[in-house]
Amino acid sequence: MKFLYLTTKNILKELHYLDGKQQPRKNLLEEYHFIDLENNYVLLSCSFSSEWHQNAWQLHGLVGKLQHPFHEHSLKLEELKNIKNKNFSLLHENILTETLKISSDATIQDISDAAKKINPKVSIGSRY
Repeated sequence: MKFLYLTTKNILKELHYLDGKQQPRKNLLEEYHFIDLENNYVLLSCSFSSEWHQNAWQLHGLVGKLQHPFHEHSLKLEELKNIKNKNFSLLHENILTETLKISSDATIQDISDAAKKINPKVSIGSRY
């Protein structure tokens, strides 16, 4: 399953202990693609080889988690900033709405569809 995150390029490069040695945080991701956004942000589409890798990625305070493609498919973009563990802010919402030309009531499928128009590899995959 693919997930969408809003983060910065610096987080992808940041060193993290993995398998007993320091490696770029992007090594937690099994496969990833991204769209460059303003202020060094990226909209990241990725999958993980294990739940441990996913949890380690998501625990970073500067990784904004978008809606879960299955469990939160009807959750609106504007609601994310009210969910503490999402690490999502009004700045994140504004960056996505302006760059992807979507509204604040966009669902994860709306966000994925808009992102695919810019880069077909940045999506949640098949419809859920």
